[in-house]
Amino acid sequence: MHQLLKFLLLIIIYACFVSTALAQTSYQSIDSRAASIKSGSVENLHSELVKGLTTDDEKVRAFYSWIANDIIYDVNEASRSYRAVVKQEPEVVFNSRRAVCHGYSALFQKFCELSNIKCFLVSGFSKLNGLFDETGHTWNMVYVNQKWNPIDVTWAAGGINQQRRFVKNFSDQYFFSSPADFLAEHYPFDPMWQLIEYPVSLSDYKRKGVIIADNKSKAIFNFRDTIAEWERMDRIERALSSASRMDRFNPGNKIIKQELAFALLESGNNKFEQGNRILAELYPKNTGDRKKQQTIKPDTDAFKNKLSEAEMYFLYAGNYYDQVKLTDPGENQVLLNNKKALKNNLDIIKRELASYR
Repeated sequence: MHQLLKFLLLIIIYACFVSTALAQTSYQSIDSRAASIKSGSVENLHSELVKGLTTDDEKVRAFYSWIANDIIYDVNEASRSYRAVVKQEPEVVFNSRRAVCHGYSALFQKFCELSNIKCFLVSGFSKLNGLFDETGHTWNMVYVNQKWNPIDVTWAAGGINQQRRFVKNFSDQYFFSSPADFLAEHYPFDPMWQLIEYPVSLSDYKRKGVIIADNKSKAIFNFRDTIAEWERMDRIERALSSASRMDRFNPGNKIIKQELAFALLESGNNKFEQGNRILAELYPKNTGDRKKQQTIKPDTDAFKNKLSEAEMYFLYAGNYYDQVKLTDPGENQVLLNNKKALKNNLDIIKRELASYR
């Protein structure tokens, strides 16, 4: 019996070794080829990376490998309290060969878009060596093989040593990890990107780490349907949907509250702009463009209906603005100015509509 158990144990160990070895070597040729490719533009590089590859997972691996090996983590930029957004745009990252996490992820997303592979940027918290980090991090979710897969090409590139210098050290660990393994180090703001039916709360994550259990006392969270519905929204709707879900799931967190405030503000601004476009159409001379002609005549039902439509947009904007809670004095002043302009527009519309009654 003892010999049999020993024999079975050897089989198990061998099977695990073979499985790990296969995972490490299955993309070896793609990694080697990606490392040798040099190109003058994002589009040309993409074409070279995908040449001869037939499956999406192979293409995604080529993107992952090239970025992790060719882009250097920008330690100086990461240490700044204010980071220049333009430096993290795909073309800039490609040309400079430097980035922080957002830039790595943005370039990866750009490659995926060029291959018509669904890919999104995901932001959240992280754990480094088991320690919770609240400064924020960005990674990707990519849809391959009929499911969403997490990717962190930033951490795949290497790390920072004690001298605050970036050290290249390519890793397979953050390529198509299981949701549980990835969640151990990546906590997305939006719970749908945990990719599990019983999402872990932020308080539990900080205190206990990842807890994935078939908890029958809680309702199942259908993250697949939630993501599918979210995909059908436009960019502004997505931001508000995610921020609202984040706040419901982890109420009270300052960073999440800020995300919700900005999403509400952007939604309000969008409705405000839609209302303003209608007013510009009804009163073209007020825009300063003397050549623009008035296409809808006053004192007509069409004019009245357009006024009512503009009023609706302004009321929606006001509803969003009333929910915004900002702490920065400068941002609050912008919000107050918007509210004041909104009130002026609504007063004008009310006077105009009253003349029709």
